[in-house]
Amino acid sequence: MAALEEIKSLTESRTLLFDEHSHAFRWLTASLLAINAGAAVAALNTEFLSAHSKIVSGAFFGVGILVALLIGVLSQQQKRKLLPIVQRQIGYWMTVADDGERSEELEAAIAAEVKSATKWAWTVPATGWVSALIFLAGIMVMGNGLIAQEREALDVKSIQRDR
Repeated sequence: MAALEEIKSLTESRTLLFDEHSHAFRWLTASLLAINAGAAVAALNTEFLSAHSKIVSGAFFGVGILVALLIGVLSQQQKRKLLPIVQRQIGYWMTVADDGERSEELEAAIAAEVKSATKWAWTVPATGWVSALIFLAGIMVMGNGLIAQEREALDVKSIQRDR
């Protein structure tokens, strides 16, 4: 009876895990892609930035887009690693439900597989943070470029007044 509950719990957990992951993944990745792409378009289409500021900030935003896409690649790798393990867990608990025999050794082996498969799971959220930080760097370059352009315009006005 406990084995059937474990199967049910694992199946529900798997469904919830994939559902929540998919929703969060789509929202986060789309947001990071959108803010980097939107900022790149804004930087490249403004007349208030020097060519240098446009190129540097545009490069940051381009890298931010690539890093945001990397989130998807890393996430898919994690899913591919975990799915067979979860399937083995379900198979194990189905066997336990049939014969009533548990195997501590097999349960430990499956737990070790999960630990091994999730060892690099931190790279997915870290990649998201890297994309966000790259976006901020691009925004800083744009801001510095706008400040430099404003100073230059003020210097030109000052020189014109002094004449």
